[in-house]
Amino acid sequence: MPRAKHAAQLLDDAAIRQKAPATFSDAVDHVKEVKVMEEAGMLEAADRMLWALCSVEKTCCICLIFGHAGQTAGHHEPQACPTMANMLRIEWDTYLYWRKQLRYHQHHIKICWTCHVPQINDTVHPKFTKVKQQPHGKPTCQFADILAPTAFSIYHHEKLKASAEQHFETKWDTGILAFSEWLMDKPTKGPYSNLVDLFMWYIDTTVAAA
Repeated sequence: MPRAKHAAQLLDDAAIRQKAPATFSDAVDHVKEVKVMEEAGMLEAADRMLWALCSVEKTCCICLIFGHAGQTAGHHEPQACPTMANMLRIEWDTYLYWRKQLRYHQHHIKICWTCHVPQINDTVHPKFTKVKQQPHGKPTCQFADILAPTAFSIYHHEKLKASAEQHFETKWDTGILAFSEWLMDKPTKGPYSNLVDLFMWYIDTTVAAA
């Protein structure tokens, strides 16, 4: 083996030995350290998500995005949204059909199919076995009708749509169903979904910046 190559191999071997735990006790400590760091990261992500959800919990996100939040009496269901009906001229059945296209796949982990909120921990969203059931069998989610209406409104808001396309390096010119497919595609930014990332992008750039 040439001398230079042999020296490089020795350096690589030394680096590997330096990174590897020397004893079983060191290995255990290393695993604990990694776990603590992961838990700290999850806690930070949970706090950030919870703050974002709570910041718009009592507001119709459709009215908020189109600047009509002050005209609404707090939160109302999307089917009663005056902005959707009077400004966007979109019927409830149209929105409902679009929302039904949001179907999750194997690359999605721990996301509520009803409210689309990730189950980071029980504070953000209870484990799905702990979600309370309504009499008709559907779960009651604290943050229902936040993420989906926000995404729907961003798509119909020309300026926000253009900004989101630039941020996520994509185009939704072929129609709203293509937008739905992108929302449910493998996430490009965070670990949960493009829908979650789009919502957090909106909160960070608009609500938090206000």
